[in-house]
Amino acid sequence: MSKIDQPKGHMTLPVEVGQEEVVLDLYKKWQADALRDSDGTSMPDSLAEQDSDIYSVMCLVRADQKYAYDNPQYLHRKYLMSFPVTAMSETVSISPLDGYSKDKYELDDDSDPKQWWEVRNRTTNQVIDVQHWDVCADTNTVQVYQAVPYHEYTVTFLARQVWDSVSMYNALTNDWEGPRIRSLDPYHPECRSHLLNHFQTWLDEHPNTTVVRFTTFAFLFVIDTGEKNQDIYRDWTGYGETVSLAP
Repeated sequence: MSKIDQPKGHMTLPVEVGQEEVVLDLYKKWQADALRDSDGTSMPDSLAEQDSDIYSVMCLVRADQKYAYDNPQYLHRKYLMSFPVTAMSETVSISPLDGYSKDKYELDDDSDPKQWWEVRNRTTNQVIDVQHWDVCADTNTVQVYQAVPYHEYTVTFLARQVWDSVSMYNALTNDWEGPRIRSLDPYHPECRSHLLNHFQTWLDEHPNTTVVRFTTFAFLFVIDTGEKNQDIYRDWTGYGETVSLAP
């Protein structure tokens, strides 16, 4: 019995678009029993039609970018703390996003800042009463009143993430090209229902898929990004990007 005629066994082979002939040659020589795609590539039809199991990767929260761009209210949020600002008078103005990436973050204007944000005197570690500060939507600043001169103040605020951390990381670190991917928050009932319907449509359109390999059900990879799109904090196993205000 030749090697090619031997029974297949327990070998999963990754594919690469543009390398179909190479993959097919290895598939036959190594007697692979499964082909899989991965992040950054897709399964070519010529390989999907082979007599093997097909493992397809699916990131459901990033799967429908039109919906993500059309419904920013369902983009995922995260808490950030502004960089400290020193009061030079009894009124201090804080721009929460100063020092953070404008490519990645927008101020969350869908939730009540008086309920979800916090202003703090960092010199005394005192939380400032909500009656003593306001958010100016025209300038995206927080105005703090009755401040103590020369004390430092911060605001902990919610930001809407308009560029997914994984997408941004791969674009800047691995030179991946393409649109800036947005992640959706599946804890919103309307959003979750849409994603499930989208997944059913995807299944109907991929009849050759044997196993769906889910990646990133919600959020992971905590990466806080500075104004020059540099990492200022990273935690590959943290929960800092799982914030949701969904009911």
